[in-house]
Amino acid sequence: MKPYTDYHKHLIKELKKPEEAIGYLNAALEDGDLKVFLLALRNVSEAYGNISELAKKSKLPRVSLYRITSQRGNPTIENVAKLIDAFGLRFYIDKKQAKPKMAA
Repeated sequence: MKPYTDYHKHLIKELKKPEEAIGYLNAALEDGDLKVFLLALRNVSEAYGNISELAKKSKLPRVSLYRITSQRGNPTIENVAKLIDAFGLRFYIDKKQAKPKMAA
């Protein structure tokens, strides 16, 4: 029998890798649901350190970070950009990829 692996602990460990965090955040954005993206931000925040460290790096108050990453969060684009910058990542816009056409 395989030993039990806690999914959340495994996810947080993987999100410490910048390429994993990037893919995870991009997938959450592509979902189109703000709640999904906020959950992804919360998970990446947990992976990148404690709230006090992120507050210093992002120059945002700790209370704001808790609010931003809460289920009821409604962050401004400025605060999201500051938080992503604190992760050592950048936030940018890219052209949508055309969906493949179905064969007739």
